[in-house]
Amino acid sequence: MRQFFEILVWLLLIFVPTVAMRLFSEEKRLKTLELLLSFPVTIEEIVLAKFLSLIVFCFIAVTLTFSIPVSLFFISSPPVSTIIVSYLGVFMFIGFLGSVSLFFSSRTTSQIVALLSSVLVSFVFLVFGSDFFGSFLPLSLKNILVFMSPLNYLDFFYKGIIDLRSVIFFLTFILVFLVSSYLSIRKNRS
Repeated sequence: MRQFFEILVWLLLIFVPTVAMRLFSEEKRLKTLELLLSFPVTIEEIVLAKFLSLIVFCFIAVTLTFSIPVSLFFISSPPVSTIIVSYLGVFMFIGFLGSVSLFFSSRTTSQIVALLSSVLVSFVFLVFGSDFFGSFLPLSLKNILVFMSPLNYLDFFYKGIIDLRSVIFFLTFILVFLVSSYLSIRKNRS
């Protein structure tokens, strides 16, 4: 199943930003963001609602892949705990991609710019942890860039380990990008 999860990460790199590209950018382009902000809800609630709706949609899409481990149970006896923890890592990665995509969607009126920016930034974060990219850099710089790569932290989940550093990494990035989205929308309001 490890190869499946490694491929799934690269598929999600395109899927999540594609779903998220119009969350705020379309509102800004159609000038309906002002209407949305005039409702009796706070900006925090709007950002969280859009983020949670994106996450729930992507979770439902990923749960459709549960048929793969279920069919695997009929053929052999795979480690259930490792598969569950790997899916937990994928869900945390979806949160990471969702928050990055939401941020870029809040910064522009163009859906395509939001999509390309999200994919590019997320791709750069992923490539930081790859052996290909790290082979060109000095060891000290490589260690810093690997520290910033989600692939480094997803590896723990794929081994069946819920590492506190990995959880903190993903939650920190999600929080940073959500706060940045909030500040971007608040700036548009004034």
